[in-house]
Amino acid sequence: MKKIYHYTGCGLDYVYLKNGFKLHKTAYGDGVAVENALGLFAAILKVICEFKPYLHGQDVRFMRKELDVSQAGLAQMLGVDSQTVARWEKDQCGMPVPTQRLLKLLCMEKLDKSSAIHSFINRLSALEAMDSRLVFEEKNAQWKRAA
Repeated sequence: MKKIYHYTGCGLDYVYLKNGFKLHKTAYGDGVAVENALGLFAAILKVICEFKPYLHGQDVRFMRKELDVSQAGLAQMLGVDSQTVARWEKDQCGMPVPTQRLLKLLCMEKLDKSSAIHSFINRLSALEAMDSRLVFEEKNAQWKRAA
């Protein structure tokens, strides 16, 4: 019977593999080869999003890396400072639950290979740089936002 392997190569300290891997010796010590590592990472991401009620720093870091964004990129998406993301990843402060839910939605969207949420978040981020004044004009007895 094969022993369950404590897999830390994903940056999470709570992942164990029952199969789908091979142990081997390298010049630097023991190594592991994971079959279909991309599939494993997608499965881990899905379980984090669907079953972990609260995220910890290592979860946030893993999710950010799976989204393929920098700390600054994730910060922009979530409307926070990049140092805030760094503090979340170091467990120096907790991530607010609504923000955790948004991060989970962004990750689930990546798994579903759609982009509606991601596009909307980018639009919201772009709004922050726009003029905060709302200018309206009346044409043909109807009011509209002026271009």
